[in-house]
Amino acid sequence: MLISKAQANEKIAVVNIYDIFQKSIQKIIITEKLEKEFKNKIIDLQKIENDLQNKIQHLKYNNKNINTHEKQELEKSIIAQKKIFSKKVKIFEEENIKRQNEEKNKFLEYIRKIIKNIAVKKGYDIVIDSDSIFYINNKIKNITPEILNKINE
Repeated sequence: MLISKAQANEKIAVVNIYDIFQKSIQKIIITEKLEKEFKNKIIDLQKIENDLQNKIQHLKYNNKNINTHEKQELEKSIIAQKKIFSKKVKIFEEENIKRQNEEKNKFLEYIRKIIKNIAVKKGYDIVIDSDSIFYINNKIKNITPEILNKINE
């Protein structure tokens, strides 16, 4: 028995995973979770940066009023503190990116499970991420809103 193109298309759906991720309530929850997790580290970095800026300003405005030894010590202190600050910023950025990726991957796995459940329930043979396709015929079912609604329940 031959299957028409229209019948074959009924077994295919598209979903926009990026759109789901961007519009989901879960994204806000993940963002707030990471902000809370890194809040103290951000505050510590801001303190170091402020202290460093104060030392630089002190050196700049009091350059002529401080003796050579004090000036050299302050310059050494600034250089050392800049190195420490740079190292801490780098570590912070690496940890932050790692945690963001972990949370994103967990959420993407959850999205995939929802997509699979809906695809099985609705009888789709194939569900394709619309960002991976150059052209989609209007006849192809877009299940993005359905997935987003399920995730935001």
